Amino acid sequence: MSTGLAKIAAHRPEPSGQHFRRSGEYAREYPPESDPSVAVAAGGLQILYAGKAHPQDEPGKALIRQVIEKAAHLSNDVLRIVYLENYAWDLGALLTAGVDVWINTPRRPYEASGTSGMKAAMNGVPSLSILDGWWIEGCIEGVTGWAIEDGVDDAAEAGSLYEKLEKAVAPLYLQSPEHWARLMRTTLAFNGSYFNTNRMVKQYTRNAYYPVQLIEQVKVQEEVFAD
Repeated sequence: MSTGLAKIAAHRPEPSGQHFRRSGEYAREYPPESDPSVAVAAGGLQILYAGKAHPQDEPGKALIRQVIEKAAHLSNDVLRIVYLENYAWDLGALLTAGVDVWINTPRRPYEASGTSGMKAAMNGVPSLSILDGWWIEGCIEGVTGWAIEDGVDDAAEAGSLYEKLEKAVAPLYLQSPEHWARLMRTTLAFNGSYFNTNRMVKQYTRNAYYPVQLIEQVKVQEEVFAD
């Protein structure tokens, strides 16, 4: 379940957004119902959910129903919640490129990787996420984003998420646009340059297919032959 925080403006507050991409049993959603001050501090919060559950994934489908029911109950002038239908690649591309912070809240240790956060980083989008999957390596606090601190239960980790949003993310975005722009650049420089397919294939080639001790005797790249 991946999320993102979008568009917070200081003078003409636009809603920020939170995006949930995949609905599965291992994923969690944290609507700010227990701490509405988060939406106020952000100058308005719009939570955008998107994702599909497998036809046989009853817990995943129940989670979607729960989100829709809570959306109707919680939405107000400073908090709007929408579930986007028919999630597909094109919608995913808009979300990873169009938000300001990417939030990922899996239950540790079930996050296999977290490629949506990597895609966001390629767009200069920092993450605010659970330390699981790729984010264990990718998180440099305050440089590539922020960590949701490990907690004893869902409530503790939700509290960490709300605290970071209110005390770190929203103030930086609203009060210091030049520092926010620097954060985007460092996210792209550190994570965008490393967590990508080009580096991955080269690393597999050297470490798995052609181990370093054999690299001297083996051609890694085939010659290009003309017709």
